[in-house]
Amino acid sequence: MNDEDSNIQNVERFLGHKLPVELREKYKKHSSFVKLNKNDITKTVDFFDPFLRTEKLVIFGDDIVGSASIGIGTVFIEDLVGHYNNTIYLAFAGRLMPSTATIHLAHFFPNTCPQAVEGKSIRMDKEAMNGGLLQPKKEGTIFYVESIVTKKKLNLVLLETNIMFGQAKFGLIENLKFVLTDKNSIYNAITIPDVA
Repeated sequence: MNDEDSNIQNVERFLGHKLPVELREKYKKHSSFVKLNKNDITKTVDFFDPFLRTEKLVIFGDDIVGSASIGIGTVFIEDLVGHYNNTIYLAFAGRLMPSTATIHLAHFFPNTCPQAVEGKSIRMDKEAMNGGLLQPKKEGTIFYVESIVTKKKLNLVLLETNIMFGQAKFGLIENLKFVLTDKNSIYNAITIPDVA
């Protein structure tokens, strides 16, 4: 067994699942990574379900720009009740993608609250469109979210995210923009005023 196989097997052991081939090939050369379990995640971010479904996250790279992460979680039919015959559709997937990217950024910036404010292009993968809408298995379906930081300028960070259900690539967000907000501002939130 070579070092690349050992690295990726270490990641897969932690995640508890074999990665889709695309992700496996992409990250097998990375030897520098951080592993976050659910307990670590809940210490890192300030929100919980229904927004956060990621159970484990592996972050590759030491510098913020160019760093990448793979998050894993499970989607159940109950999560999708009332949405197009309980199917996974892009609006739901789009919720999982920014919330997973938030963990990635919160790890690098522990004194901020990363907030997704804009996604330039949110779309289904071509293969997902050809396959129609997906429905989770009764026992749940694993999802993977890949996040890659492409740029940082002052308190703005740009990412690209991809989501896969099982082995099927489903959707992507290009130029997902986050604002890094001082964590203390949470405690100074103001009530939305009434419209005059």
